[in-house]
Amino acid sequence: MEQVVLTAFFTEGHFARHLRRMNGIYQERQAALIKAVRQRLGGELEIKPTATGLHVMGWLPQGVDDRRVWQLAMARGVDAPPLSIHARLPQPCGGLVMGYACVRPPEIRAGVDRLALALKVMRRERRR
Repeated sequence: MEQVVLTAFFTEGHFARHLRRMNGIYQERQAALIKAVRQRLGGELEIKPTATGLHVMGWLPQGVDDRRVWQLAMARGVDAPPLSIHARLPQPCGGLVMGYACVRPPEIRAGVDRLALALKVMRRERRR
């Protein structure tokens, strides 16, 4: 029975319709993330759109510890894992892996505001 239902789901175009709908939602969310980062964190986090996946990379300036930024962001409810946890060798620039698939635009903007606070703390720590 399950195979019959699944076959109908595909052959009647429901899956293709679902993919088109979700693609539009994900494009909107990625655009909201990129816009918020550029407006709120311009110069502190470089971000570019991507045509694949459900994450974008946010590149930090050279010398900024992405693991520390992650800790500070997590303390503010933002989970943007550092790229360095996936590297075997030190990288010239740190980065944050920023997912957007399950987050609506208002929450994306609020998360970027909280990330901005984390980066502000990081700047203060670096000055000491």
